[in-house]
Amino acid sequence: MKYWILSLMSLYSQTAVGQAIFKPADQQIELIGILSIVHVYGPPGYGADTKRDTKVSYWALELPSEINVACTPDLPELAEVQCGPTKKPSLFFPDNKGLKARDRKLIGRRTKVTGLLRRSTTNSQMTPIYIDVVDIAPIPASH
Repeated sequence: MKYWILSLMSLYSQTAVGQAIFKPADQQIELIGILSIVHVYGPPGYGADTKRDTKVSYWALELPSEINVACTPDLPELAEVQCGPTKKPSLFFPDNKGLKARDRKLIGRRTKVTGLLRRSTTNSQMTPIYIDVVDIAPIPASH
């Protein structure tokens, strides 16, 4: 039991507002949340002009509390924009195949996602943090 607690403490620290900050960012983690598809406006104005902006959909994991990764903003006044947390990290599938047909059945259900947390660096990444997905698994109803 002591080993498990120490391992967990090395993975993240909790801030005063209940935000989990994961360190270091290059280790695989497991997060449990509700799998969803989020619909938003994309470029060019990301919702500023809903008639011209493209509609974008992305896979996300809705979490019970905010998560974050260590970040140093370019300027202190940009800290909230460049280093903000999220409760809905988007999911990125390195093989570009997205979710398999069996995984689509998990939409709206509690799901465990295993992968690497990454800080978004472009506007095409719709959330401040995304997950490089390695595996997705359902959480049994009894948990």
